[in-house]
Amino acid sequence: MNIIFPEYYDDLLEMECKSKGCALNFNINLNGVKMIFNFYDIVRFTQDAKSELEEYGFFRDENAVILPEVTREKIYKYLSSLS
Repeated sequence: MNIIFPEYYDDLLEMECKSKGCALNFNINLNGVKMIFNFYDIVRFTQDAKSELEEYGFFRDENAVILPEVTREKIYKYLSSLS
């Protein structure tokens, strides 16, 4: 399993993502394949989904992944489960 996080994803951004509850348009290289994910914790996901339902009448995010918290460790654990 070869997982390459974006170069810009440093400790500061990890802390920010954990605090905000999301990492959107997150580019990952997984075994040589570039993939994009929207990582959310359940609180942020619920807020965003509710907001879009109220505004547009629907919510759609084909790249959404809900994690207990948005950290490098949790993202890595999820990506490792894909193989």
